[in-house]
Amino acid sequence: MAGISLTDHGKKNSSKTSFPENAQPRYDKLNKIVQNWMYSWMKPNCQTMEEYILSKYLLHRYISSPTVVEKVSTLMYEHFVIYLKANIETHESKYLFCLRKHVRHYAEYSNTILEGCNNAIKYHSSSVTPATRLDNSFTIIANNSDLKNVEMDKTLHSQFHSKPSLRNRTSDEQMCATHLTQMAYETILNSFNHSKSYCSHRYDATTWFVTQTKDACDERSKSIIATFNRVRTVTLCDDRLVCDCPHGRLYGLPCWHEIHVASKISTWYFPSHHDGSVIWWKSYYYYGMSTLSSSCAERETIYKSFHLLKQTESIGLQIDPTKFLDVPIDGTNLPTEFIYDPNNPFAINYPTIKYLDIVSYTDNADTIQGLTQLSSIAPNNELDELDTFF
Repeated sequence: MAGISLTDHGKKNSSKTSFPENAQPRYDKLNKIVQNWMYSWMKPNCQTMEEYILSKYLLHRYISSPTVVEKVSTLMYEHFVIYLKANIETHESKYLFCLRKHVRHYAEYSNTILEGCNNAIKYHSSSVTPATRLDNSFTIIANNSDLKNVEMDKTLHSQFHSKPSLRNRTSDEQMCATHLTQMAYETILNSFNHSKSYCSHRYDATTWFVTQTKDACDERSKSIIATFNRVRTVTLCDDRLVCDCPHGRLYGLPCWHEIHVASKISTWYFPSHHDGSVIWWKSYYYYGMSTLSSSCAERETIYKSFHLLKQTESIGLQIDPTKFLDVPIDGTNLPTEFIYDPNNPFAINYPTIKYLDIVSYTDNADTIQGLTQLSSIAPNNELDELDTFF
């Protein structure tokens, strides 16, 4: 189920309430905040069920806070609560990121192959009208599919033989840009830059704890939407750094936690293209899919070899373990910023409210899922004063 169908289209279709004209801008602003908040549940922003329940609780607290209700009226508040209860919570099993974080879905917000089929019909073929005969319709779609395949072949050939610029790049980064697709290279580059906002603590010979720096957390805490900071464990398994975050399983590429730990080695500069899944290699598409690269029989053989390589791939960042000999170990004094309980998360922008607090405050666990009753809202905290957001 596509996220936009729930957060935007579904809301428009279900909305039967009309508001005064002068209140519409405030309603639109609140609607945008609520929509982005719901999107955060479909993204890596909420990675566990505990974080999702807390985030949903905070959303209900936000739209029921006196400041928001005063600005947008009780009628609008009730409209949002009813919509969340009737149209969003009923589809939790279909859209929650925390329920599909172990699946390599490349951060797509759809769980049906029909989305790809519909996209191909809409954008890769000429329009077919109800008046078009069925046989003519299939002919049009098939012909345009052939044209699209020819176009794709040319694109794969061009990308495979393109030579990225050497300017301001290390040799490792150059190899990564040369052998990986543009999207894969940019994803790794973003992770590399993002890793600089993290700090780490080596607990023993094979274990590091990694978390964001205080400055980075302070910047993220300015968001109105519930935002979480976690402590990740990076483990040295033989010759690979493996993180317990879902990024590697999600994308098949090294995460910023692994990159941060690797950067502690003075002679390490950038991930290798071998650290990413074979599905990101340009050669995977050129030799396995392009008709311009080889004959049909050769292409099938090469594709089977790539497929076998994909099935036996190892997630993580490959590295020489002996290069960590100079990195200090401290297994006795763990700094407070690395102490973290995943079973009791809290949002860094609402630090006084923790998951176990709302569980213990609520008499019935079922109301945590719904949270549509004002009796489930605990009083007296920073959510009651949100003048800066309106």
